[in-house]
Amino acid sequence: MSTVVVEESTAAGSAPPRVVPPRDFLRFICASLAQVEAISIANYEEAEIDACRGLVPRVAAAVEVATEIMGLVVNYYEAPGTHPAPCAEAKVGLEMDRRVASIRSAQDVADLAFIGRLALRDRREALAASVASADKWEIISIAGSACREVRKSLGALELAVCGFEGLPYTGSDYQSEVATSREVRRTYVTFCADILGSGEPGPDDVVKRVRVAATSIVKLTGRAIYPAMRVDDRILLRTLHARLMEWLRAAAQGAAGGAQAGQRLWRDIASAAEILLGVNNRAELREHDLAVVSDVITRLEAVGDPAQPLPPAELERLLPVSGRDRELDALRLRTGPVTVGELLAVLRDVRQRLAHAPTAAPAAAGSGRSLSDGDVL
Repeated sequence: MSTVVVEESTAAGSAPPRVVPPRDFLRFICASLAQVEAISIANYEEAEIDACRGLVPRVAAAVEVATEIMGLVVNYYEAPGTHPAPCAEAKVGLEMDRRVASIRSAQDVADLAFIGRLALRDRREALAASVASADKWEIISIAGSACREVRKSLGALELAVCGFEGLPYTGSDYQSEVATSREVRRTYVTFCADILGSGEPGPDDVVKRVRVAATSIVKLTGRAIYPAMRVDDRILLRTLHARLMEWLRAAAQGAAGGAQAGQRLWRDIASAAEILLGVNNRAELREHDLAVVSDVITRLEAVGDPAQPLPPAELERLLPVSGRDRELDALRLRTGPVTVGELLAVLRDVRQRLAHAPTAAPAAAGSGRSLSDGDVL
C-alpha cells in the first residue's frame, strides 16, 4: 500500500492535511483525542447556562477535526466505486464494536471511518441546535454525547488502522459498549453498597449516614467513568447531593426537622440507588449476561450431581455479571461451600428473567435524556 509524504506538520487541534499516510493518521488521532480529553463536561454540571453555551464551540471544534480525520481515512482506504456495508446494529457504538473486531481489508477500515464520520456529523448538527436551548442539561447532554462519539470513533479507528497496517498499538485503550456498561454497573453496585450496606439508619446515626452518602456522591462524580453515566442519573445524583447538603447544614444549626426528616431523606437515597441499578435494563448488558449465565448453566448441567460442591472456577466465571442479581451475588461471595444444585437453581431463574425481559434500546452515554437513548449508564 503506497503512502504520500506530508511536508507540513499539523498542530494539535487544527485541521489535518488532505492526504496522509497511516502513521500520520495515528498522529492526528492522538492529537484529536487529546483535544477532546481536555474538555471536562462534568465541570459544567454546576455552572450557569451561559457557561454551558460557551462549551459548545469547544466541543464543535473537536468534532470538526475528528470528522475531517474520518474523511481522510475514507479517502485513503476506500476502493473506487464501493459503498459501505449497512449498519447491522441499531446503535452506532455497537456497530463499531462489531466492525473493529473483524477488520480484514482496506475497505473494512474505510467502512468503519465512514460510519464514524456520519455519527460525528449528526453530533455536529445537534451541537449547533443546542446553543438556543434554555435547558443547561440538554446542552451538557449533547456536548457530552459528542465528546464520547469523538473518543469512540477515533479509538475504534486507531485500533483498526494499527491492526490492518501492522503498526504497534499504544493508544486509547478502546473500550466496547458492553465493557463500558459493565464498568458503570460495577461502579453503581459499589456506590449502593457503600451507602445502603448497613441498612436504614436510626435516630442516633442518621446525620453520619447522610454525610457518608453525600461524600459518596462527590467521589462518584469524580470517577473516570462518571461521564459515561446516563444524563438522567447524573441529574439525579447532583440534585440529591444538593438536598443532602442542605439538610446537613440545617441539621448543624438544629433546624433540619429532626431525625425523622433525616430518615425520610435517607429513604430517598435508597430509592435513588435502586434507580441507578436500572443500568441492568441495558440491552447490551442483558445480552451479555444471558450469554454468560447460559454458558455456566451448560457447564454445570454436565456435572450431573447437583449435590456436588461447586468448583471455584465456575463462580469466577460469573464475575462479569456481578450486580445482575442479589441472590446470585450472595452465592458468588459466600465464604462457605456452594453446591452445583444451589447455583443452578439461581442461574436458571436469572436466565428465565433475562430471556423474557422487555427490550430497551441500548443506552449511549450522554446521547439523550431518556433511558431509550440516554447515556451509557
